[in-house]
Amino acid sequence: NKVETGLKSIERDEMNGILDKVFAALGAEAVATQNNELRLATITNKTDIKRLREADYIIRVDWVYTTALPLADKLKTWGVPPADIEKLNTKAASFAGRSTAMRNKTAVTKQATTEIKEKIAALSTFLRNDADALMAPFATLNPTLYGQYKNARSIVDKAATQTKKPEAETKA
Repeated sequence: NKVETGLKSIERDEMNGILDKVFAALGAEAVATQNNELRLATITNKTDIKRLREADYIIRVDWVYTTALPLADKLKTWGVPPADIEKLNTKAASFAGRSTAMRNKTAVTKQATTEIKEKIAALSTFLRNDADALMAPFATLNPTLYGQYKNARSIVDKAATQTKKPEAETKA
């Protein structure tokens, strides 16, 4: 999980670098073409982008990609090659995939933990209801075997049975 988180962080940093360039180019293009709607939409800062939750971040990256794609030829003038715009799309898909993969690993782990608890409960029920009944005839047939079985079945919880010794009083 730490590796996935690290890779996700690296991808987000790379996307942030591209986003900065594309936002700046879109803003410059908006001013050059006097497109006030685009100019207002591209007013942002790095802190705002960093604070976005993952889902909102992916939506924002997708908006930038879909906005910049038709303007790719014009954005070349402002130093943003079309390859950078495409990188936004591929990195966003990879980033979203990593998030999903991490959530799936967590779900599988929780499911396995739940299954272990169910298996332990089923085993305990089997021992109580079936194995104890099957061993009952051995109480008279083979008392040693039966005694060893009962000893093995008893739960010894040393932490619960031990008492703390009172501290010896120190002499002054």
